[in-house]
Amino acid sequence: ITELDQVTVTSYQIVMQYKNGTVTLEIAKSYLADAATVAEIVTKLPGVLVSANQNQINVLGKGTPLLYVNKQQITLEQFKNIPVQSIETIELVRNPSAKYEANGSAVIIITLKKNTEEKGYHVQLTENAYIQHLFNNQFTGNTYIGLGKLQLQASLGYHLLQHWESNTSQLHYTANNTKIDYLTLAKGPRTKIPGTIGAIYNINKTDYISIQSSFVIHKDRIPINTQTIQENNENTVAYTNYTKSKETRNFISSNVNYVKQISKNVQLFGGIQYSYKTRNLNNNIYDTSSSQENGVQEINHQKTDVSVLAAKVDTEIQLNEHTNWESGINVAEVTTKAVSSTLNTITPLYLYKEHTNALYTQMQGTFGPVSFTAGIRLEHNKVNGNYPNLNEDVVNRNNLYLFPRINASISLDSINTININYAKSINRPSFEQANNIRVFINPYLDFVNRINLLATLKDEISVEYVYKKISLNLSWYQSKNPIYYLSNYNTTLDKLEIGPTNINSESSYQAILTIPFSYKTFTSSNYFYGGLVNAKDSNIYNFGATPYFYFYTNNEIHLEKDYTIGINYFLMTPHNEGARTSAGFSAFGISLAKKLNNNWKINMYANDIFKTLLFTQDYNSNGIASTTTYFTDNSSINLTLSYSFGSTTNKTIKNKDVDENLNRM
Repeated sequence: ITELDQVTVTSYQIVMQYKNGTVTLEIAKSYLADAATVAEIVTKLPGVLVSANQNQINVLGKGTPLLYVNKQQITLEQFKNIPVQSIETIELVRNPSAKYEANGSAVIIITLKKNTEEKGYHVQLTENAYIQHLFNNQFTGNTYIGLGKLQLQASLGYHLLQHWESNTSQLHYTANNTKIDYLTLAKGPRTKIPGTIGAIYNINKTDYISIQSSFVIHKDRIPINTQTIQENNENTVAYTNYTKSKETRNFISSNVNYVKQISKNVQLFGGIQYSYKTRNLNNNIYDTSSSQENGVQEINHQKTDVSVLAAKVDTEIQLNEHTNWESGINVAEVTTKAVSSTLNTITPLYLYKEHTNALYTQMQGTFGPVSFTAGIRLEHNKVNGNYPNLNEDVVNRNNLYLFPRINASISLDSINTININYAKSINRPSFEQANNIRVFINPYLDFVNRINLLATLKDEISVEYVYKKISLNLSWYQSKNPIYYLSNYNTTLDKLEIGPTNINSESSYQAILTIPFSYKTFTSSNYFYGGLVNAKDSNIYNFGATPYFYFYTNNEIHLEKDYTIGINYFLMTPHNEGARTSAGFSAFGISLAKKLNNNWKINMYANDIFKTLLFTQDYNSNGIASTTTYFTDNSSINLTLSYSFGSTTNKTIKNKDVDENLNRM
């Protein structure tokens, strides 16, 4: 017998884990817990691309993912405002089951830290300051209070941001030999106040009622400078304009959940939710081409209101030890109002209504070495768009869809597994796209929405082989009516236009190799992606399809005294996708995290150090050739300081959204 004086156990959390097509980032116990924003963390998920203005998330080969917190669906705006310090894990599910909405072929799920104490409180204050092109500051406070069966949670943030956004485009309309070359830069103050209030009452160990309301108050005062050169045959005109832009974007969503354990093997969920978003934009455009003082040349006013009322009922039944059955009903009623005007025109009020009834059922089970999920979703979708003042219907669609999903996992032995997946999904336009709003870019070019945008239907098949932690995935998909941003000429207004447009089809072949690696205090996750995309349409010049290669690596080194160094890099090669060409891009980032004590944490992060991240694409549609480059604001230096106190360290309110259209708001 040896009497031990002291024992020290040292453990290191592997940041990225991969299993059965799902990539999981461990946030709570890694250096990512002190990252500045959720959007910053999401870029570390392999194959996930975030747009330059962080208003779009794209999964390679999958498109726009659904966004979830625990079991609730949320909007991108809510997603971006989740306090990083409250997150346990972030998952990327590439093959979601039928219980998820049909308008998603991939899902990103945030799991919050679980409450381990029924009584107590916890307060966390976080200050995040970072420099991109301009200085930004975000302050967030989170509070949890446990009162036995009643638990309360609230968060409130104040984000004082300095927005920077720029792009340039060259367009050539061959029919009249017109060339337009413009560069636009928008920079100025943006204020955002996000908040969440939630409560849960635990009736007993299994049953509870919860309510939650989240909101975002958003205000912009961002001036825009645009320089334009127009060449028409031998005539060249240089034009500059200055835009005073004022915009508000406010959002609120409230829901009520009720969970009842009917019996040992049967659980019932019911919920109702109301969501509302309003966007009001006023632009005064001034001609600054000459030295003379000019008045307002153009006024562009846009207003969009979106409201959604949704209800959901789900039942989960444990049939036996190895089999589980789920079924649910969803109902949603959507109303969108849009109006816009200029100095010379007033577009009449456009009213968009959409009603959806959905029913899903699925079975999950395990039989020997085979695990499976098989389900089907039935949706009835009715859309009506009209001008009430003119008593004119312009859109009237009534569709019935079936969306089957099948996943099977076959364990050959303890280290070899084969996964097979088939899914049919739909991607409906956002509510702000399906209207008649027109945006002034310069005297020769407008951005326009399309009221007749159709949903994109997608079929996908994939086969994956897993050896220990290494996996190889082969997949194919075919999409009908995908949405691209294309140009055309408006003969009535004598202007070029660019906006979302349906094309005939898009198909893709993909191969994904994932290799995680660890040695002592060093961990590395590596992701190799090869793909071929071909998009076709009779109105688009076909550039042909060439294969591309995407590489991503995330590495972490743990040092003594609670220091963690992180290094990440990703690369995309240039390629053609039929309807467009895409230039290559890459970015390199490093981070340093330090836990000072149980109350204080500090994190420093440098993103896109060499300023190599920008996006360039070529199109040629309706006889108009265009090359557009989006300059990003991703190059940054971040400093995050977090202070927490209280009697509990973990907290969450069990609640899930029932509105399946939140990602479209």
